[in-house]
Amino acid sequence: MKKLIFLGLLCLSFGLLAAAPTYNLTAESMSLGKLKQANEGEVNTTFIIKRTAATPEKVRLEFKFDEYYSYCAQSEVQQYWVPASSDYVCHTHTAPNGDTFESCEHVYTPGHYDYKTVCVDYDYAAAPEVETLKLDFKKARKLTGKDSETFVVELKQKSFTGEKFDISIKPKTAKGGYEIKRKKVLFFKTFGFEFKAI
Repeated sequence: MKKLIFLGLLCLSFGLLAAAPTYNLTAESMSLGKLKQANEGEVNTTFIIKRTAATPEKVRLEFKFDEYYSYCAQSEVQQYWVPASSDYVCHTHTAPNGDTFESCEHVYTPGHYDYKTVCVDYDYAAAPEVETLKLDFKKARKLTGKDSETFVVELKQKSFTGEKFDISIKPKTAKGGYEIKRKKVLFFKTFGFEFKAI
């Protein structure tokens, strides 16, 4: 039974990869367009990048998605009771001769009704966002002629109301082993990855 489940998951994984689009890395800057995303849902997509001898050492992949924010769809004015209060208030005064003195008094405010606007129904609206993958192949394996390598990229948005992603990049048909690690970048909304042949 466990073997059948494993084979089923394996077939499903191969099926998803077969349906995943492939992007040939032919320029220093490329756009993936808008990623597939359900209405009020997180981005959860897989695609393949193909590196050849003509691929630049550094590639920027720009992708677009929707980040949702909540807003008040319906509000109403509600009445509420403000309890009575008593405060001790002091004031500083200046006499004609320049001297200062302080006078204090109790100020009583009776209880009363007041009004406030309260949101009673919230909804979500989409705001278009753009983020970037910076791929560094300086330490990658040297390719010549018609050589090529492919890598599987998985992008998972942590929340449909946020811009944070879990990103995984793994070799698919590489010429040898690779160490792929996150790389610090100074730019906002940019994820950096370094490819190092091992």
